[in-house]
This record gives sequence, structure tokens and C-alpha cells, in this order.
Amino acid sequence: YGSQQSSEILEKQLVEAAQALYKGQDEVARKQADKWITAFQCQAEAWQVADSLLQRQDDQVSPELQFLAAQTINVKIRFDFSEQLPAASRKPLRDSLLKHLVR
Repeated sequence: YGSQQSSEILEKQLVEAAQALYKGQDEVARKQADKWITAFQCQAEAWQVADSLLQRQDDQVSPELQFLAAQTINVKIRFDFSEQLPAASRKPLRDSLLKHLVR
């Protein structure tokens, strides 16, 4: 995982991009947000940011942001599991995902 500070910045940017994508009226801004989100999902820090958002209570994170975080985890598992996730982080990620499913 990346540093706490960079994760916090990325989380803030993800929230802003999700708002632009799902609630924005400007088509250009929506396309830029989609492009940013796609690039974000390729970053190693996306694991931590998405997991952090999913750990929050439902009233703290919009349904759209929860969906985006879950989608990011899906993308990361499908495409980056063996390259970006250290072996030592796999069990904690599995445990965290199981907690999300139970909620």
C-alpha cells in the first residue's frame, strides 16, 4: 500500500471524480472524471483507497461511491492481483473483503 497522505489525497480526488461522473451535468467533466477513475484504478494505492471506502458505514459513503470502490477492488483483483499486491497483504485483503460481504 502507498503512504497514508497520498491515499487521503487520492480518496478526496476519487470522491470528486465520482461526484462529477454520477451527478455532474457537464459532459466534458464527466468524461474527464471517467478517464481519471480509470487511471486511478491502475495505481497500486487504489487497493487501500477502495478498501478504506468500503469499510465506512453506509451513511458516510454514497451508494455511487460504494459501487465505485467495489468496482475498483474487482478491477484490481482481475488485473493487478499478482503484480501489485504483496503476498503479505493478500490474507488481510481477503479478510477485509469477507467483512464487506457480511455487512
